[in-house]
Amino acid sequence: MEKQKSNFIREHPALEKYSGDPPTVYHQFKYPLDHFQQHGCKAIDEGENLLVCAHTGSGKTVLALYAIARCLALGKRVIYVSPIKTLSNQKYKEFGEAFEGRVGILTGDIKINPDASCLIMTAEILRNFLIAKDIPSYFSLEEVSCVVLDEVHFINNQDRGRVWEEILVHLNRDIQLVMLSATLSDPLAFVGWIGDMKQIPCHLVSTVRRPVPLKHTLYWDGRLHTFLEQETKWHHGVVGQVATSADKYYRGRPWTSHLYLECIDFLDKQEMLPATVFLLNRDLVEKQAKAMRAMQTDHLKIARIEELWRHHLHKYAKYYETTEQWNLVHGLLQKGIGIHHSGMIPILKEIVEIVYTEGLVPILLATETFALGVNAPTKTTVFTNLQKFDGKTKRALYTEEYLQMAGRAGRRGLDPSGTIVILPHPYMLSETMLREMITAPPKTIESRLSVDFTVILGEGIDQGEEDKKKEQTVLKSTLFFLQQDRLSMDQYTARRSSLGPVLVENESTVDTKGFDPEQEKLFEELKACEEKLVPDGYIRLDKKMEKKYRKRISEIRRLVPEEILKSISRRRERHRQRTELETELAFHDKRWQLQVSVLHGFLKKEGFMQEDCALTRRGVLLRSIHEGNGMLVSRLLDSEFFKEGESLLSPSSMIGVFSLFVADRERERESLLWSDVVFESDKEKKCTQALWEWADEYRSKEMELVKELPFVFVQDWDLSRTMMRCARDWYEGKPWHEIRSYYKDFEGNFIKNILRLTNFVQSLVQVAKVIHLAPLLQNFETIQEKMIRDIVINDSLYVIPQ
Repeated sequence: MEKQKSNFIREHPALEKYSGDPPTVYHQFKYPLDHFQQHGCKAIDEGENLLVCAHTGSGKTVLALYAIARCLALGKRVIYVSPIKTLSNQKYKEFGEAFEGRVGILTGDIKINPDASCLIMTAEILRNFLIAKDIPSYFSLEEVSCVVLDEVHFINNQDRGRVWEEILVHLNRDIQLVMLSATLSDPLAFVGWIGDMKQIPCHLVSTVRRPVPLKHTLYWDGRLHTFLEQETKWHHGVVGQVATSADKYYRGRPWTSHLYLECIDFLDKQEMLPATVFLLNRDLVEKQAKAMRAMQTDHLKIARIEELWRHHLHKYAKYYETTEQWNLVHGLLQKGIGIHHSGMIPILKEIVEIVYTEGLVPILLATETFALGVNAPTKTTVFTNLQKFDGKTKRALYTEEYLQMAGRAGRRGLDPSGTIVILPHPYMLSETMLREMITAPPKTIESRLSVDFTVILGEGIDQGEEDKKKEQTVLKSTLFFLQQDRLSMDQYTARRSSLGPVLVENESTVDTKGFDPEQEKLFEELKACEEKLVPDGYIRLDKKMEKKYRKRISEIRRLVPEEILKSISRRRERHRQRTELETELAFHDKRWQLQVSVLHGFLKKEGFMQEDCALTRRGVLLRSIHEGNGMLVSRLLDSEFFKEGESLLSPSSMIGVFSLFVADRERERESLLWSDVVFESDKEKKCTQALWEWADEYRSKEMELVKELPFVFVQDWDLSRTMMRCARDWYEGKPWHEIRSYYKDFEGNFIKNILRLTNFVQSLVQVAKVIHLAPLLQNFETIQEKMIRDIVINDSLYVIPQ
């Protein structure tokens, strides 16, 4: 079955010149608009949806600004969604300068002017608002006319893609979508899905090439070896020659920082700085930065760095000046070296970004996160490795990951081209693998939505039949169902084609060439006789009857040639398979009902739902919890440990237990034994052990459950004990220097985990108001006063209240 093209696609090819009326002037831009920008502005003017697929640095943000300006001019409200808090903070500063006094931000850590006409927020917050039963008074979708989704390719993110899909599905169709991406695969199919789902035209505008071309090179033997230019000009053999030489050099030798330091000196002499160096490992970033010589000798620039440091950080000195990172980052910046990774204290990351974007630091050592959120183009990008550890295994970078980082090279208006430098490693990628990584299209979008308990409970379980049908219709318009339908239909078509013509008596639609009814009857009689001769348990066939059947078999085989019998057998097998396929296809539309039925059964059995499908107290909790593992958290809050009595946990023990759901497990280098965990009381230990037992119990039950499900999903049942003592001590008011003595991770990780824990507990307080859970309400309504102190602050250098 051929895939039909959506009637709602409005494609504007990259080379198509704009010839329509000039877009309405809602915003004054510094430069004349490019053709793709004019096409995009016109689509926004018409109130239709828009996907912008444009190379890094080509001006996608212009269309976000235009959409915001149009909404503000028309007295409407607009929401800007970003994938990470860092980008949200930067956009607050950027948009705040463009639309003074009319911009707010909501990221979980920061809430400023939440009733503003232009509200910036993270994807998770918008998703929670869309599916929540009770939303804050300052948020009303009725006032929103447009949502801008930046980095919309995050819909393909393994961990967070479902959030973006849920946003797109649950937003009302009368809310305009402006979606931006540089690395979205198959954008035409994506636009078709959006158009069909919303039943509104969706425009696709794109660019054909980067405004600043890239040159891809390898650094070896004191020079650069160019192997790719202008996106398509590949120099064959270059990678192989360098790889052969590198393999000989590294035979019996480990990789050291010598080549990396030599490369930096080369770039400096060739006037190819500033450069961003991606090391893809937080520990390595700091180690290599400490080993470098001073890169900045311009006293005016050093003085400017000091000025920015004092201006932005003077009020934070009392909190951070005794931390390791404060002194490390300050000292490196004075040498002209910046570092940037996710384990840093947030405001120190931001001061590095500010200094680097001003051109004061010639070298920045960073991990992958720098490429995602920071608009900081550079002259050269350096890769010390093309492999990363993704939390499960070490693998080569995906195309979109490589391009996201490489794309920072080349400053528009300053550089004729951007240079990417790759340092050879032992066992470096072959030329074929490297070419595939760089030039292959980004990964095909795959829905990350799971039809799990969260979806089932969020889709109108306790609503009327009409509302349920409406919600099911919404779910069936998701990318998940679209891809499942297409996969099933493609498989059906391929399998049916492989069967060839099927000859069946009385079936007028098939080829009947060579069909002989008499031979078919004899074939059936033959099979019946052969079946009679098969032993049936302990009953033996009478010898006279056995002789009769064998004689008849011989007669039939004389009457019908062996080839004809085999042909009939093959034909009948194909017919059986075709009938089976038809049955599967008929079942296809019933999979949703089966999924719901099986999950309902499980929820009833586990005490989350009554027989009439009304939610129990535990079920209401499960539906209301959007952070952590909902089943474990809801069972915990419904347990003896959160009810008045002897088993009730103390407030600090509650904090310790809650930390199990939010700690950063990426940094756990070794398993933490029970004997290593410091518990406040036997009750806390008992509660923690109970959670582990529940997790094991649910994990086992889930393994059996998925055998019955048409749409399989797997939940995360892992818990982390690494923050229990730290979180509890921090809540009790202990100073950082005491906790630092046993907290072995980066200081920025501690801050991030405490902020995440605080947000988690605050979300549970909102849930507690629904079910009147006194222990949470009494102890944690003012949790910020205890948790947000000293080094743990939620300030951003980009976010200054307007």
